Amino acid sequence: MWPKKKQHESESKTRQETLQTELSSCGADVHALRRINAKLEAQLKIEDFRIRWRESDHAWSKLWAPTFISFVVAVAASVAGYQALAAHRLEAEGVNVEIVFRAVRDKPQETRANLEALNEAGLVHLTSQQINRLSSLTPPPAK
Repeated sequence: MWPKKKQHESESKTRQETLQTELSSCGADVHALRRINAKLEAQLKIEDFRIRWRESDHAWSKLWAPTFISFVVAVAASVAGYQALAAHRLEAEGVNVEIVFRAVRDKPQETRANLEALNEAGLVHLTSQQINRLSSLTPPPAK
């Protein structure tokens, strides 16, 4: 807290105690009560002004903090979405590789026929050049 704010807090407490003491000592005197009421109203207006002044000290944070936080969250969400898309593409490519490896047979003609059948069924998307290259694959040796 700034020194002036600390001073104001202590002075405010002192004023409150003074008003309470005056109020307790007045009893039923109407004029004294009206005077205390007027002092209290003035003090409350000053306190309200001070509160508004403090709020104005931090007005920039009320404006820019939500904007900045929203921007950070939007960037984080975009990055997470991009990572999910990349992971999905890699997973789909891995599935296609697995399908192609399961289609490989001992004879290149059988492999070519399997790959063409998979391509026609829409399980893999291969061009005729890719099918020609992949038909030369041989299965790994049995363990």
